[in-house]
Amino acid sequence: MRVVAARFPGAIRSVAKKIGDTVREGEALATVEANESLQTYAVTAPLSGVIIARNANPGEQTGDKTLFTVADLSRSGSSCRCFRETWPRSASARTCA
Repeated sequence: MRVVAARFPGAIRSVAKKIGDTVREGEALATVEANESLQTYAVTAPLSGVIIARNANPGEQTGDKTLFTVADLSRSGSSCRCFRETWPRSASARTCA
C-alpha cells in the first residue's frame, strides 16, 4: 500500500480516478497546477493496484496532504483463528489451523 501526494503544492485541476478504480503504475490520477510556476503536472500511481482512498477534488489545494492511497490487492492475505470445537464446521477449515 502506498500513499500519493503532490510533488509541489498547488491547485488540483482534475481528478481522473475514484475509489475502487484499478490503476497501473505510472497512470495519471490527477492534474495539479503548481502554485509557484503555474505549470500543470500529473500526479501518477506509484504502483499497480486499486484506489482505496481519495482525498482530492478539483479546485482544492494540495498542501502536504495525501491525495490517494493505492493498494496492490493481489498481494493481500488474511488469516483466521478457529476454536477447536468450531473448526470442523468452519467454511475455511482447510486453511484454518
